[in-house]
Amino acid sequence: SSHHRYYARKALKNISVDVSETPILFLDEWTNLYADLTKRFDVRGIRAFSKAAFARQLEIPGAVMFRALYEGTAVAAHVAYIQDKVCYGHLAGVNTLGQKLMASYALYWSEIEYFADKAEWLDWGAGVGIQQNDNDGVAQFKRGWSTGTRVSYFCGKIFDHEKYDQIVNAYDTIATEYFPAYRTGEFS
Repeated sequence: SSHHRYYARKALKNISVDVSETPILFLDEWTNLYADLTKRFDVRGIRAFSKAAFARQLEIPGAVMFRALYEGTAVAAHVAYIQDKVCYGHLAGVNTLGQKLMASYALYWSEIEYFADKAEWLDWGAGVGIQQNDNDGVAQFKRGWSTGTRVSYFCGKIFDHEKYDQIVNAYDTIATEYFPAYRTGEFS
C-alpha cells in the first residue's frame, strides 16, 4: 500500500538494513530483541522460545536474518527461511526504539527487495491467533504489503498410527498433549 511505502521510506532515512545468511552469528542480539518483544506483549510458553531453541532455528539451512540498525545498533530483526523459491517469514523481534523508528517497515521493504530475484512467493503468515480478526494490528501490517492472500493449512493429523507409535516409542516419550509427541521439549 502507499501507506506502507511511505513509512518504509521514512524509516530507511534513519535505519540501515543488514542481511545475513548466517544468522547464528547474531544469536545474542536476536535473543535480546525477541526477549524485549515477549516482555512487552507478555508472550509465554512455547512461543517465548529459549536461547537454545533459537540457536537451532538460526542454523537451519536457508535461514536469513534481516537486521534493522540505528547508529550501528540492532533495533529490530526478522528471520525468514527460503526453500524451493518460497520465502517463509518466521519471527520478528523489535525493541522499543525500533518500534518508535518504524523499523519493521524498513525490514519488510528490504526483504521484498532482497528476495525479488530469489523467491517467487513471500509467505509472511497471518495475524495473531487462530481466528481471523480484521482489527488485528499484525494482520493489518502484513496485509499492507500483500498483493493477495492464500489459505495455509497446518497438518495436525496422524495418517499412519503404527509408524507414529514406533517413532514415539523410539524416543521414550512420556505421555503428553504436545504434538507431535516425539518432539516434546524441542523449544526448551
